[in-house]
Amino acid sequence: MKENKISVLIPVYNPNPTSLSNLISVLESQSYSEYEVIIINDASEDPQLDEKISYYEKIKYIKNRKNIGLYNTIKEGLKYCTYDLILILEQDVLPIRNDYLENVAKLKSMCPDCVISSPIGIDNRSPIYKVLFYSRRMENLRLLG
Repeated sequence: MKENKISVLIPVYNPNPTSLSNLISVLESQSYSEYEVIIINDASEDPQLDEKISYYEKIKYIKNRKNIGLYNTIKEGLKYCTYDLILILEQDVLPIRNDYLENVAKLKSMCPDCVISSPIGIDNRSPIYKVLFYSRRMENLRLLG
């Protein structure tokens, strides 16, 4: 399973500093260590954001010169992702399970062609109905069955 390295891409625009700090702290405490974090700033208006993020030495930090919107920022951020498995987290999301990234990697191993999205519903006709439970706040991402 360790072959599933994850690029965690976080697009931000004027993020709440506490929420972003909490998200980074949760990522740093994950039981799964085969990941990188890329934060791409869509020209936020907070002049101190660059300094706040530079405190975290393991984060790749990119800043757009001008605001280009969420989807274009994600597309730009994808250029900086090293790994094939890419997890896009919004700036206000907080995974509360310390095995969250491990479960993402396991899920991808079990179903390499799957795309994980939010929100998602899978019924019993799906070949992966036992595999996925996902909620907006990601507090319950776990493998079932």
